[in-house]
Amino acid sequence: MTIEQISTVVTDTKFWQRTLGEQKKDKYASQRTALREAFRRARVNAAQLAAEIPRYLPEFTDHSIEHIDSLWGLADKIIGDEYPVTPAEAFVFGCAALLHDCAMSLAAYPGRMEDIKADPRWRDLLAIRYRDRDGKAPDAATLDTPEETIRNAALGDYLRENHAKQAERLATQFWTDRSGQQQFIIADPEVRTHYGELIGKVAHSHHWSLERLLEEMRPATLGPMLDQPDDWHIDAIKVACLLRTADACHLDHRRAPGFVRAFRDLPVESAKHWDFQHRLARPVIRDDALEFNTRQAFKPEDTESWWLAHDMLTAAHKELSGADALLADRGTHRFRVRRIRNIGTPTMLTDSLHADGWKPVDARFHVGDVGRIISTLGGEALYGSQDPFRVVLRELIQNAMDAVRVRRSLERRGDNWGRVIVSFESRSDGNWLVVSDDGT
Repeated sequence: MTIEQISTVVTDTKFWQRTLGEQKKDKYASQRTALREAFRRARVNAAQLAAEIPRYLPEFTDHSIEHIDSLWGLADKIIGDEYPVTPAEAFVFGCAALLHDCAMSLAAYPGRMEDIKADPRWRDLLAIRYRDRDGKAPDAATLDTPEETIRNAALGDYLRENHAKQAERLATQFWTDRSGQQQFIIADPEVRTHYGELIGKVAHSHHWSLERLLEEMRPATLGPMLDQPDDWHIDAIKVACLLRTADACHLDHRRAPGFVRAFRDLPVESAKHWDFQHRLARPVIRDDALEFNTRQAFKPEDTESWWLAHDMLTAAHKELSGADALLADRGTHRFRVRRIRNIGTPTMLTDSLHADGWKPVDARFHVGDVGRIISTLGGEALYGSQDPFRVVLRELIQNAMDAVRVRRSLERRGDNWGRVIVSFESRSDGNWLVVSDDGT
């Protein structure tokens, strides 16, 4: 199969077959074919962008077209066989899935480094990298001509930080080729004009909170194109929920190929992501839940990877349950899958994520009666019957001194560096006692 052909990973799903796939005695065959062809061409273009991501973020698990295609299978599981979805909604989902991570490549910026340098945040990221390495802020000349290692690290930071925002632009922006022609990911101008902005917003929204999704997803409903039937409308919030849940649940071994892991030089935190995902089999459906199981058990030396898996599955559970609550509140059809199985406690999760030779224990501190804790450990129990003013002032000064000591350590400064200043100030809104410091 060539990249020009849509993968069977996509076309074998019932989601595809009942929306954009060929239908028997199809009254709207030409309209369906137009969307299918527009998606096919967009997929070819997006695959080229996605293939660039490892050049800049080699430590990331798979973000290639294989990851993007796999979202169709996860979406298929999440919505179930009978969920109402229109061909137009499937098209917007498919294109948003194509674009949602593609901006983690410099190629996603038509002006490349010039586009990034125009963003004030670029110099901030360079400065952070220099400060982390050298213990002090760089001067302007250094930021103008950064070292290659610092530049590359800051570029990775920038692409990670801005990829969702830039994804919103990808559906409608163009690149100019050597002959001066404009090239778009979505080549058909009518399809791009009708759906492009919404596709971009759905792609961007996978990094939004659900609250922001409700506030910013406009239009929340988009009608059909001129020659399409009336019921080919789009519920944008439903499609956005489907993308974010499918993406959050793609955590299995397909994203962390063992052979690629063997020759990638990964930092410690990235290695944990690769390790736990490489162990997980593709999820299966149990009632209204997705269940993840291990292909290989987590040994005692793999405890940190197990806990990272726990945290990532907890995040996926939060996405599924949050989307379910949102759809129910809106009176929209609910997805079939609404939770991650066995996510209640670490002990329950070991039924899915096998821990061999050890047992995960949740040792995090939980406070039930906050008021009682405060009365027991704070107030007079902590400070005695001292004058409250003296207590407050002493705590402010102590916190300021601690902040200065921390900055001395971080920036390798001498023991005499830093100031804590206590002063009285008379302002228009009254007299103030001010405690200020040079610390963190």
